[in-house]
Amino acid sequence: RIVPNPYQPRKEFDETALKSLAESIRQYGILQPLTVTRKDVEKPDGGIQSTYELIAGERRLRASRLIGLREVPVVIRVGEQTDKMKLELAIIENAREISMDNSITKEEKLQRIIDLYELQPTISMRSSTRIEDQQYSTPIPMSFVAGEFVNAISPKSVLEPSAGNGMMVFNVPSHKITVNEKDSVRLSNLRKQGFKQVFNQDGRDPFIGPKYDAIVTNPPFGSSPEKLYGRYRISGLDEQMSINALESMNDNGRASIIIGGHMTYQPNGYVKSERI
Repeated sequence: RIVPNPYQPRKEFDETALKSLAESIRQYGILQPLTVTRKDVEKPDGGIQSTYELIAGERRLRASRLIGLREVPVVIRVGEQTDKMKLELAIIENAREISMDNSITKEEKLQRIIDLYELQPTISMRSSTRIEDQQYSTPIPMSFVAGEFVNAISPKSVLEPSAGNGMMVFNVPSHKITVNEKDSVRLSNLRKQGFKQVFNQDGRDPFIGPKYDAIVTNPPFGSSPEKLYGRYRISGLDEQMSINALESMNDNGRASIIIGGHMTYQPNGYVKSERI
């Protein structure tokens, strides 16, 4: 039994689009499995009842029910899926569907992405655990613009060195993307999204292999042991990860990087040594 994701930000779905999807499923089946987590609940008689909570694929589930399907293919995620993570995965799923809709313009896609963003509660609040694990989420409209910026050069290969659950690259074709993530649960989530390669390494370490046409990332911010880059000493974690990613990019590539900073300068024109 599959129950809806309580953190699904979209509460209304276009009935015409659902009927069209239902007919497609009737003809070709469900090409991409739904994503669920398993919950075991103790019944009053002492037995255990298993239910499956939907993380991604609500449109496919609703369309399947329209044509009377009793069974659907699923991928069961394991690990500690927090409420915030379930919300983020649902947002990514909805945003990806919008970005793949070829019947609307890019401007209309962006507006729908903004509407989706305004529906969601914040998933970027800082807590002691989230600071330690660097679990922050990029506002989805910013991710859309970042992806479109690199899509403009039609890259054949893209690197996301701090991918989280894939928020920054939802509108970049997944078969072109190499993602990297240290956290084991988010790493498991990435491995089920069809990316070209999935790495599990420190984002400050060199990425071995051919250089990439594009970089898209919002690296975690914080302190890191100081390293010398040319004549500059850099101690920021986000700066070090960004520099490392850029060293993995082709000379004529394109990078879209969100990085913490400020607009305060020294008299000689250099940015002042302070952070926000």
